[in-house]
Amino acid sequence: LFGAIDPLYTTNGITWIPLSAETYWQIRMDSVSIGGKGIACAFGCQAIVDTGTSLLAVPDRALSAILSILGANSNGEISCSAASRLPSIVFRINGKAFPVPPSAYVMESNGYCTVGFQGMDVPTESGELWILGDVFIRE
Repeated sequence: LFGAIDPLYTTNGITWIPLSAETYWQIRMDSVSIGGKGIACAFGCQAIVDTGTSLLAVPDRALSAILSILGANSNGEISCSAASRLPSIVFRINGKAFPVPPSAYVMESNGYCTVGFQGMDVPTESGELWILGDVFIRE
């Protein structure tokens, strides 16, 4: 739909978030938590919302923590039978919680399951940078 929003394609409406930089769809993210515990971006960080990125691209240090908490190996592989019991990952942006459930971040292919995260380190003047790709946007 060009130039408008069709409410038939949203379940929770639209949340408007101010851009922190106009070079990309860059925003300030408040924190990232799992099970109510902060795991990354504790003092705020930058994030780009990008439809051209399939996964969630996160700083390497945060990726290690996330994989450990979820019980995935270093390649992001996880037991498919455990996938439905995994917690949501909550991205707090502009004071609002955006939970991403395991049904969105666990991908199954040929009987193998992986989590939809990839590591990257792109420091900015204001700290770490995350790319919230399709795994986040679909939710």
